[in-house]
Amino acid sequence: MFTSSKHFKNKVKIIVKSKNEDAKISKIRGIRFWQIFFPVRQKIGVYDAGDMSHADYQFLKPVNASATSKQLPIWVAMTVHNSVQEFRGYSTADGIQNPPSNLKIIVSNWGSSRGAGSAPMWAKCDALSSEFSNVGDYVKFFISYITSSAFLAVLKSQTDMVIGYQASQGDYDCRLNSPHIKSIAYHELGHASHYAQAGCEFWKIYRVRITNEIITTFNGPTAPYGSGNEANAGVVALGEMWGSTCEFVYMDRRYGFGGGGLGGTAPTGFYTAILQNIEFGNTATFSAPLWAIESHDPERMADVHRWIPAGLCYDLIDERNDIVSTLVDDGVDEYNLGDCYNALQSDVRTVPQFRERILLQNQNRQEAAVRTLFTSYNY
Repeated sequence: MFTSSKHFKNKVKIIVKSKNEDAKISKIRGIRFWQIFFPVRQKIGVYDAGDMSHADYQFLKPVNASATSKQLPIWVAMTVHNSVQEFRGYSTADGIQNPPSNLKIIVSNWGSSRGAGSAPMWAKCDALSSEFSNVGDYVKFFISYITSSAFLAVLKSQTDMVIGYQASQGDYDCRLNSPHIKSIAYHELGHASHYAQAGCEFWKIYRVRITNEIITTFNGPTAPYGSGNEANAGVVALGEMWGSTCEFVYMDRRYGFGGGGLGGTAPTGFYTAILQNIEFGNTATFSAPLWAIESHDPERMADVHRWIPAGLCYDLIDERNDIVSTLVDDGVDEYNLGDCYNALQSDVRTVPQFRERILLQNQNRQEAAVRTLFTSYNY
């Protein structure tokens, strides 16, 4: 929706750009790296002055588009634009600090991991030259196989977040739909909200740890987070915990039971949630996103990233006083999202430090149950 304070006598050409005070969404399509300087734009039509009051336009995903489709990144960019507005509404309602304004977001299908996102926050938190000299594999993994020095220099000032999108024909409908794009966007916007509180020095540690892992293993089994035994693994554990909390809680808030057949894989074009390499549909009690995060298993040996406590914040905030599995003892029900967020301060860099901070900030509310919950997550 938009309004114009100007009056027009003649025909008017309307062009929509994916930019406002909250974010600019640009794209990389193939090797056209210069596109990251500009918001994605789409001409929606030419109107007579009298038609301006009902100028309707719907951005649609092109049917069976190839990876090189010109229209596909436009649809992705506009979906991400909507996700930014939705996230900010949700976070405001929850008393969580919004992501920084004027985010610079790139949508790309040109990285190695096309369905992944990242939030390096380079445009807000400039990288040291020593840090950025090692970032080539990070860029290949998340953004683009272009790693020339000129391109990397541009990225430092034009990138806060990257939303990767898959475009393979066989997975086109079930992995490339609005819910799938929004789930990545909510996750990365959760990181941006974390950055808004934790600050630049925290974020440098975070992104260096992930960069070092990708340099070491690239698409190996522990990329991009590591095994959990590395120095500063706690920073990653907290960051990904919060990103996952925002992703699954806000996906439930946005879609609820809207899609995802009972108990498993949804029909083509519907939404399911994926966590720990398991696909979750709706159950009789839980929507797909909540069932996924409620089912997080810190002892799932097939998940090399099981040390990231993706379900921990949700177990702190959910109202069920239950044990969903024999592994996670969830007897906590008196916390909320704001409590979790407030404890993610710049000096909180391990999961045990997070436990102590959230107890301190909340007068040791349900202390015994909180400690039991953390212990069941192996912390």
